[in-house]
Amino acid sequence: RSEVDKADAAKDARAADHLLWLQSKQLLDALDVFDRDDKEQALLFEDQMGKAIAGMNATAAGEALLERWRAAGVSRENLFWRSLAQNQDAIEDEVNQLFNNQGALASLDPSASQNLIKRLADFYDKSHAMMDSLADASTAGPPSSYLVGGAMLINTLGNSLFQSKAASILDKPVNRVFASVLHARLGQFAQHFRLEMRDGRALSRGTTARIDRATTRSIDEALSAGKMGAMTEVRIGGVLVFLEIWNLYNKLTVLHKQSREYVEAVAALVALTAAGVELGACAVSLAERSGNAAVRQGARAFGSGLRLTAGVLAGSAAAVGVRYDIQDWHENYRLGRYSIAGFYLLRSVTQFGSASLSVAIGLGHAGPFFEYLLKKYGTRPFLGRLLMAGSHLSAAMAVRMAPMLRVFFGLNLAILALVLIEIFVLPNDLERFLDHCTFRKNRSNGIVDSEEKEIERMQLAIQREL
Repeated sequence: RSEVDKADAAKDARAADHLLWLQSKQLLDALDVFDRDDKEQALLFEDQMGKAIAGMNATAAGEALLERWRAAGVSRENLFWRSLAQNQDAIEDEVNQLFNNQGALASLDPSASQNLIKRLADFYDKSHAMMDSLADASTAGPPSSYLVGGAMLINTLGNSLFQSKAASILDKPVNRVFASVLHARLGQFAQHFRLEMRDGRALSRGTTARIDRATTRSIDEALSAGKMGAMTEVRIGGVLVFLEIWNLYNKLTVLHKQSREYVEAVAALVALTAAGVELGACAVSLAERSGNAAVRQGARAFGSGLRLTAGVLAGSAAAVGVRYDIQDWHENYRLGRYSIAGFYLLRSVTQFGSASLSVAIGLGHAGPFFEYLLKKYGTRPFLGRLLMAGSHLSAAMAVRMAPMLRVFFGLNLAILALVLIEIFVLPNDLERFLDHCTFRKNRSNGIVDSEEKEIERMQLAIQREL
């Protein structure tokens, strides 16, 4: 428990600089460069802010700042509402009206709520239309930053709502405003699927209202379902994100980093990103229980795409561990430490299996996402064949999902056991240094190339162990 408290204290201490920067005059001056009446600049601003605030809700201080911003209303210094409004004057005006009328939002029926946010949804539709035009103008689609930044932004700001301890958090008037803005931002996705289901025929006002009511109801029900509801997945995912942040912190606090330490830090960051994307998929699953077919279909496609991304990222991070375990196996085998070499060989094989299964499980979940992409891009020669192959592979993985999950669970338990063995049984950095220093007991052990290198390794070993 004391070690966890130390980790929390270190995490909060490092967060202070980040939060100070987010409130600095220099950052606000830099953000003023973005045009406040331009659709492309709105997407670029959203991209930058998604990266700037990523992870701030993982600390108590960061969440407290988000809470203050959320309650303070629209202003130049309030990056919460400014980010959601894409830095656009017209959207900020609409959000400001919602904020000023927050006391009446809770008593409005779904139809009145929809009318209140209609203009806001229309403004966001212009961003969506620009994304579609960029996708139609190029086989490569819109720039990835236009997609990733918005997803990161919604993930960070959305988690500050969904991860609250109060399951009925939407009852707070200011969070009613926030939910309305998110609803306007994301609600068109379900309407897009309804249009496809109707072969492009325009939606009636009644159909649009039913979709909006279904989206709102599914989120409300999930948030009020208690421990056994969809919020359980989100909260468990939050624990995973915390563990990955802790792992990243440990990698970044290593002084005198060599190339290996930098690569491991990047791998830890990729693993953290994978956990965050998986958490986003859990949040999207809140809408998969909706009684509305379009809402369910949209949530399944979006959520399966997120799970595919999380699987690929997690597999990539694990592959880094495989590479360094093989390197450690070769070094120990060359020095005649066959038992330690066998340990690293076993862990490399286990991690390779885990990495492969991470990608395979992501593919198994990606069926609805591939189906959506095939409908949109299936007529393109190369991309269509690639998506068809991905769809077939996803179907093959899906039928093997149950045994893969059992094996994946077992491999992760094995990896955990091997990590504990490495920590508590195998020689630590200081012991390894003593085995290869000038005064080593076994003179057949190898030695470093120079005195300077030996002193550097000694300092690094002592620093890691003290």
